This record gives sequence, C-alpha cells and structure tokens, in this order.
Amino acid sequence: MLLVLLHESMKAPDSPRILLIGGPDVDTRIELMRLLGDKYQVQAAGSNVEIAKKFERGGFKYHYYPLAKKVNPFSYFASLIALFSIIRKEQPDIVHTFDTKPSILGRFAAKLNRVPVIVATITGLGSLYIIRDRLLPLLVRPFYETLQKILSGISDLTIFYTQDDAAFFLSKGITKQSKTAILPGSGVMLDRFSPDRFPENKNNETRMKIGIPDGRIVITMVARLVRSKGILLFADVARKIQAQAPETHFLLIGPRDKESLDGLSQDEIDSVCEVVQWIGAQQRIEDFLAITDIFALPSEREGIPRVLIEAAAMGLPLVATDMPGCREAVTNGCNGFLVSPANLGAFEQAIIELITHPEIRYQFGAVSRKAALEKFDLRKIAARLSGIYNELLIQKGIVL
Repeated sequence: MLLVLLHESMKAPDSPRILLIGGPDVDTRIELMRLLGDKYQVQAAGSNVEIAKKFERGGFKYHYYPLAKKVNPFSYFASLIALFSIIRKEQPDIVHTFDTKPSILGRFAAKLNRVPVIVATITGLGSLYIIRDRLLPLLVRPFYETLQKILSGISDLTIFYTQDDAAFFLSKGITKQSKTAILPGSGVMLDRFSPDRFPENKNNETRMKIGIPDGRIVITMVARLVRSKGILLFADVARKIQAQAPETHFLLIGPRDKESLDGLSQDEIDSVCEVVQWIGAQQRIEDFLAITDIFALPSEREGIPRVLIEAAAMGLPLVATDMPGCREAVTNGCNGFLVSPANLGAFEQAIIELITHPEIRYQFGAVSRKAALEKFDLRKIAARLSGIYNELLIQKGIVL
C-alpha cells in the first residue's frame, strides 16, 4: 500500500486517470502501466484476487471484481455492478478494456458512469470462431456481433492486434474505420526477453532442473491445454519426429483449462504426456525459452500470440500456423515457417528442416530478434498508446 501511495503522490493532481480492465491475467499489463505511469495515473481492475500483490509491489492500485468463466447471466450482472461501483468511485478519464467478457462488461459500466473516453482492445476472436463442431458457438456468434456493434458505438476507439480481425469487424459493420486502430500486439520488454541475459551455465541449470538430458534439441510450445491451440497436433508431431530423431525433446508449458469448452480431457493429456514433457504454467517463461532451440505454435486462431513475440525476442526460429495473428510475428522463410492449419505433415517437415539445419535455426533466430526490436518493443507500443490517449482526451476537451 505504501508503494501505491508514493506512486500516486508523484503524479500531478490533474494528471488524467486511466483504468485498465481485464480478466484474470490483467497483471500482464503491469509493465505497460509502468511505461504509461510517467504521464497518467494508472489503475487496473481484474478478476483474480491472487494477483493483487503484484500490483501493490509495482505501486499501482488494483481492484478485484468477480467474473465467471462459464456463461451465466446472473453472474455477469454481478460483475457489471462491481465494475460500475469501481468506476464510480475512481472517476477515471479513460477506461481501457481488454479481452472478451471484461471488454463487454467494462464498456457498459463505463458508459453508465459517463466516462469521457472509452477504449477497447480486441485481442483476438477466440474460441467462438474456432470451435466449428458445436452448436452453441454458431448460435452465439450473431448475438456477439450485435453486442459488439452496440459497444463499438458507445466506444471512442476499438484497437485490434491484427489487420485480419479489424477487417472482419469492418466487413460486418461492427466497427467504423474512423473509430478503429491497429497496434502490433501487447509488446514485450526486450531487455527482459533477451538471449544475452542467459549464459550457458544458467541454461544448463534450467535444463537440469526439469530433467532435459545434455545434447537434446528442445522444441517448445507455450499454451493453455485446449484443442484450438494445437496441443494434440504438437504431440502427434513429437511422436513422429522422436521415432526418427531420438535426440529431440518436446517441451510443453501452460496451465490446464478445465472450464473451457475446448479443454483437453484427462485421457488426451495422458496421451500427450507420453511423448511431450508438460511442466504446467511457469512464471518466468524466458528461462525456458533460453534453453529452447525451436519454438512451435500450431494454434488455429490467435490475436498476436504474446508467446510468439516473446520467443522472437529471445532470438528463436518459429514454426506456426498460417493464420491471423501468427502471420504478424512469423515471416515465412525469414524467421520461421508458416504451415497450413492442422497439417501434421507440413508441421513435421518444418521442424525437421530446422532440426537438421542448425545454420538455418541461427539465421532465423537472428531475424526474429531484429523483428522484435523493430516491431514489438513495448516501449514503442506504450508511446503509441499514450499518443492515442492524448488525442482522445483533447477531443473531449481534457488537456494534459
């Protein structure tokens, strides 16, 4: 609490107030908040009680609100009331929402409180447009699109991570071109995700800690354990490659998602773990990217995957699905390979190409690092976002 008070006391009393609203992982915005903090008074609201201490250590005020993962109108009403109360108490000049449910509820709560500037970031279209073999997503899509059209109308700006997602919303008439912007993902702190920070002795310790034998080529994937991320394809590729190249080691990092409609069953997880080492969710992803030789993400659809950007920043060659979002981080034949969705053979061949040609791995890795420096530097993204905020505030007669 003392850090929060010191942080706030350093601001001019008339500095614009910003409230970022996200879900259970809104703490991934803390580094962005630090960069915005020189100019604005920044707070956050999220649906995870356990991350409050992270914000306190960072010197930022954090507000918890309840948010059910499953569809529950009564629970959503409680979330709306909680967000309304937070906004009414804090009186922000800008409310900026992230993710699907927080973005819907947060914008409604902001409008009810007559917040001067309302901004939403659409990080991706998510499972609603990925799951094709179930009736519920098909029934929900028209309602979702109508709701997004209403919300875009009450928002001052909708930010997308990819041209594809922006084009989809514009083609459906959900958003207007004049109220649309594109930023290249959430960005990364390039001094944190830098291969120079990881000497060989430190990497050897990490390998030993999780039991990777010396001399193995490590192919890593980072994702929640849901089908749409391509976990099962990753395991199938591992099974085929290890039959020919036993010196490879396939590593999977990420939490299980029991509540997702798309989550893996226990039998599926057991099958994956026969050929892939799953180490669950990890706080310091960079430690494991530092021991990685090839990064793979056979996801069916993404915004711009943060893990791809982080892997690029760590100077890794990338193999990903030729889909919106992944295309933003991977240039085929330059810093990695893009392969057709669900194409087991193509994914296998791309990884084998990198296993058998270390010179291509190093070349692609160098291009990945350069691309991250040029495009995904969080400092550059924060500066662009600050400019957007400033312009919107001026339009509402609020001058810094």
